Amino acid sequence: MQKEKQYHNTRWTAVAMTEDLILLGNSTGELWMYAIDTYEYLFKFVEKGKDFNNNPITAIAVHPVKSDYVLLGYKGGQMVLLDVTDYQKSLKVIKDHHKGVSIANLAFCDMIKQKGKGN
Repeated sequence: MQKEKQYHNTRWTAVAMTEDLILLGNSTGELWMYAIDTYEYLFKFVEKGKDFNNNPITAIAVHPVKSDYVLLGYKGGQMVLLDVTDYQKSLKVIKDHHKGVSIANLAFCDMIKQKGKGN
């Protein structure tokens, strides 16, 4: 009953999919992860800290090559890089770059030059 009550007090605010997961961000700043083939609830990620309390996730980006890497954007302007295979701790947190401006869209950009190619 507790889980159902918690679900009804939130709104889904962002969605993305990987090969294996459905990722749902909500209005309280939680990222819920479900198995894509069975829709079974797997786990939930919540970034700790006062900047993330009741701060809705507004954008989710999945890395195009390494789909285990997910980037989350928040209404308060924060961004979090997460490895969904080790979801208990974020890889990188950016709190002050876009402070107070809602993140509307995110994308990964690979700027690493490959050896022997190009400049």
